[in-house]
Amino acid sequence: MDSEENLKKISLHGSEWRLIDSEQKIGVPLAVPGYAIEALQNAGLIQDPLFRKNEVEYTWIARSVWDFERNFDLDPSDLVFDQIDLVMDGIDTFATLNINGKDVGQMENAHREHRFMIKSHLRSGSNTIRIRFASAADEVEKRSKLYPYPVPTVTHNFKHFNFARKAACDFGWDWGPGFGQCGIYGRVELHAYSVPYLQDFHVSQKHDGDKVGLHIKCKLQSIPGKEFDGAVTFSIPELNISETKTVELKGQDSLIARMDEVVVKEPYNLWWPHDMGKQFLYTADIKFKLKKSPQNEVESSRTKKIGLRNVELVRQSLGNEVEGESFYFRVNGVPIFAKGANIIPMDIIHSKPTENEIRRMTADAREANMNMLRVWGGGNYFSHTFYDACDELGVLVWQEAMFACGMYPRHEPFLKEVEHEVSFQAFRLGSHPSIVIWGGNNENENSMDWFKVTWDNRIRYAVDLCKIFVDTVGAALNKVDPHILYIDTSPSNGVISEDPYVKRYGNTNCIDYGDVHFYDYVNDGLSYSTFPKAKFVSEFGFQSFPSFEAYRAVSRPEDWSYDSELSEFRQRHPNGNKELLSQLERHFTVPLARDPDGNPKRQELLFKHWIYLTQLHQALCYDTAVRYWRSLKSDPKALTRGALYWQLNDIWQGPSWSGINYGGQWKLLHYMARQFFAPFAISTRFHKANQMLEIHATSDVNSELQVSIEGKVIPLKGEPTGPVETIKETTNLLPDETRAMVSLPVDDLFPVGSSYTKHNCLLHIVATATFPPTAAATDVSKSSNDVPESSFAKFGELKSETIVMFVPWKDATLEKRPEIESGGFTRVDARTVKFVLRAKLVMPHVALESAVAGVFSENIFLIVPWETREIVFKSREDMDIDEFEDTLQIFTPVGPVASGWLVS
Repeated sequence: MDSEENLKKISLHGSEWRLIDSEQKIGVPLAVPGYAIEALQNAGLIQDPLFRKNEVEYTWIARSVWDFERNFDLDPSDLVFDQIDLVMDGIDTFATLNINGKDVGQMENAHREHRFMIKSHLRSGSNTIRIRFASAADEVEKRSKLYPYPVPTVTHNFKHFNFARKAACDFGWDWGPGFGQCGIYGRVELHAYSVPYLQDFHVSQKHDGDKVGLHIKCKLQSIPGKEFDGAVTFSIPELNISETKTVELKGQDSLIARMDEVVVKEPYNLWWPHDMGKQFLYTADIKFKLKKSPQNEVESSRTKKIGLRNVELVRQSLGNEVEGESFYFRVNGVPIFAKGANIIPMDIIHSKPTENEIRRMTADAREANMNMLRVWGGGNYFSHTFYDACDELGVLVWQEAMFACGMYPRHEPFLKEVEHEVSFQAFRLGSHPSIVIWGGNNENENSMDWFKVTWDNRIRYAVDLCKIFVDTVGAALNKVDPHILYIDTSPSNGVISEDPYVKRYGNTNCIDYGDVHFYDYVNDGLSYSTFPKAKFVSEFGFQSFPSFEAYRAVSRPEDWSYDSELSEFRQRHPNGNKELLSQLERHFTVPLARDPDGNPKRQELLFKHWIYLTQLHQALCYDTAVRYWRSLKSDPKALTRGALYWQLNDIWQGPSWSGINYGGQWKLLHYMARQFFAPFAISTRFHKANQMLEIHATSDVNSELQVSIEGKVIPLKGEPTGPVETIKETTNLLPDETRAMVSLPVDDLFPVGSSYTKHNCLLHIVATATFPPTAAATDVSKSSNDVPESSFAKFGELKSETIVMFVPWKDATLEKRPEIESGGFTRVDARTVKFVLRAKLVMPHVALESAVAGVFSENIFLIVPWETREIVFKSREDMDIDEFEDTLQIFTPVGPVASGWLVS
């Protein structure tokens, strides 16, 4: 807190702004934070930008110049302060600041803070602020033409995003639209002061045995030309820590004050990822006191939540017999398997996501057993809300600097902007315990293989990359925190040497070194053999369509076909729909694109079934990959310890790699992720060549497990009375171990003379892991050396199941009419309902969807006639149980459960 007497902050947020085009033809109300395109929609001048093809219709908005303007009043007492600064961030992007008719400064970086000393431009009474936004699309084109040589990138709606320090995906991407939008998503506020004050502080940590060294930096704002003496006091009350350092300000406008190392000694609590332990957070407090006179001290203070944890990126040689080196994270001395996804901007209007929405997205990731999220470099740095949620929920963050998929200029003005940006963001975010590594960019080095000009001029562009991502980004991060973990690009082969810094150039997706991005749209996505034995897979995936309820909001009935004009328009990945169709045809009977009779209801069901199949295929693809990679962590030739899929969320309603729809509803992938990212999981490998089946058990738990596996052959045809048990195995898994538990010829499951065959049966495998009596969770509160045996021991039992099909679904003898009934709908509370499902026949991969926003207790499951299945649904808001029951839909591989309707 700051005393009103010494620092007065005046927010200029609110709805008092006006949006005016440069030709003075448009003038509408504007709320800040906010965007021009949002204000135009709110004023009724345009429709929802995401509706159908409005993206094309509204290109003129990106090509226009827009003024954000408002009046604000100042009292005479406000002008008594010696200094008045305008402090802004999230100014997106090329903007001119004007105060009371005079241009005060220029801005061209949405990713950093801007501060202008404006007291001389202010007056008592009414004042006017105008921020004029140039067209980013036009500005980058001009800048690219002035640059002495080509700087190529991937291109979507608008070219040359690399010349703007704004979210690259604003120019369009292969999973989202390009609006080239302008606006404000951060602060706009006046700071009036007459003495120095504390802006922010940063805490980094270095662990040495049972001691933790904290390194504190304070950012002080002062009065140019004036000298002050003061003191900074850092404290953590829970640990009885308090240290003070004197500070002298010698006329500079700002100062980074460094305190002596603060040593934390036992006892203390460690911060852990949620699947390893508790998330202990301490309140770190810092106070700056200015000695004005012996009797009068001026104080400003800040607080943050910090967690004590030690994170290492282990890159060790695998020895003389195996080429390569490891790549994995070790947290508090314990190796982890990183399980998670890549997160992108949540909305085209970057100011729009609420704190609740950001927190829900993060909670959804943890609910799916993710322990890491990678903040992709083509978007924005998130607000503190996201990182606070990750701190509290125990989700690790791989944070990238905002560069992606191309080369970037390296002239001095650009490099200066990059240095300011990275320094600002590293200082702002660096105290969060969840952020464990920084990356320089997404696929920039990899993109040297994408363009002819980079192939022909390798040395030129290699120099560019090193200048930006080693000498500028890396150096800026190191200056803020010398202990920071940093890789200059992803994917990467890593480095030969850290000092001197020598990169290992070559195939950036080589599986022997570093991390890998893997995409294969040609080979079978449901075969484990498609996926490489990589050390760490930081991107991979396959597309699906958005859920119908999400798509309905931006489409019309004539769009509800996978070959419709809108389906093609919203598919931004080249040949994406063809690749989807090709992969689906490998395994499923694909529904007709259009109903032959033109029946609207049947057409809607056809499209819904298509959506379901794309999401089912995507979920099974990721399930196959992740379970396989997890089974490789003990393989000395692989040592795989990371799988982060592309992508967690969506920015609009279109085909993409996401597991969560735009708006927050889960797709089938996210439900499946709860299973394949679970702390204990089984995986299968069906070797078609020799018809052998392997079953592996994988534990990420830090205690021994007693594991039992049961495999049952279940006939698909007719109305069976029960399964036939064919596999039964038990073993003990050591902490953090994976092991092959079963290996048998598939023919052993189908004895000669039996009516059971590979075509008319599936294999349902259920594995149960229990904790031995000695495996109670360890109390980690005593010291830094105590490693929790398991944060899951309290559950008593872990379960994993999977289905094995020995022929494609389209060749299996599944019943063509899904007969599943729902009933027994019972309200538990205002937001919770439970119901049961019953089936007359065996049906795998049953999926549920409702028009009511919420989450099912399970989705994508096997249903059998001899069991009922109880499902619990939790809605986001109070719900009408009748509406939920009426809109509940059930999907199966042979079609939706709908009376009188069959797959054609």
